[in-house]
Amino acid sequence: MWISYSQLKLFEQCPKAYKYRYIEKAPPKIKPILIMANSVHAALKDFFLIPDTAQRTKQALEELLRKAWRINPDRKKAFTTTQEEKTWGEKALSMLGNFYNKQDIKANPLAVEELYKAQFDSGIILCGKVDRIDTDQDGSLKIIDYKTGKSPKDGDKFLTSDYQLGMYGILVRKKMFAKIEKIMYIFLEDNTELSVTPTVEYLDGILEKILEMAKTVTREKVYPPNPGSFCRICDYFEQCDSALKAVIPAVAQQEEVPF
Repeated sequence: MWISYSQLKLFEQCPKAYKYRYIEKAPPKIKPILIMANSVHAALKDFFLIPDTAQRTKQALEELLRKAWRINPDRKKAFTTTQEEKTWGEKALSMLGNFYNKQDIKANPLAVEELYKAQFDSGIILCGKVDRIDTDQDGSLKIIDYKTGKSPKDGDKFLTSDYQLGMYGILVRKKMFAKIEKIMYIFLEDNTELSVTPTVEYLDGILEKILEMAKTVTREKVYPPNPGSFCRICDYFEQCDSALKAVIPAVAQQEEVPF
């Protein structure tokens, strides 16, 4: 069974939502934030594929964003008005502008948006698409994942519970034999970096956790709902009785009454 970080995270949030998405294959909602995120990732990928670093200008990066945005097949379905699309587009341009001004735009990545997979026990195949891998002069690797959002308020606490970076480290370690010096997030909205130094103990601990989670997913037969705050942003809110029962009464309790 193929297992990705996105699958594990959704199952962790709500097994029923996982069932809708990965068992019943119900398509997720087309949202503005997804158009923005996909376009930003595509622009950064194409930007670092430009071999001549002198041509990696801010204007080039902006045009790559517009190109990715323009050809996105879901673009017209995501926005209700031209102004809404413009607002999201300007937000994306701002992110990339900050990235260009702060980050090393002359980096020569070893890989960009490459899919990695590795088989482990019980037939579980972990997979993940890594945004970027850079190499240092000594041959060691730096794994980078872009996030189109703000950095968490407590970075250390966030990294303590995070396992996405570790999963990428595990997948890259399985394929390459070079030392991994650093695995990091770049939060594009506020241009903040969060990183871990992936020791053998760290990666082995993450692997043990992920495989246990994956086994739980494969054994699940009922997929119970987990109603709560997540329901409000869930792609399957309208078709889930548990979500409607949990959220609508809570909203009603907060409404003002005319006396």
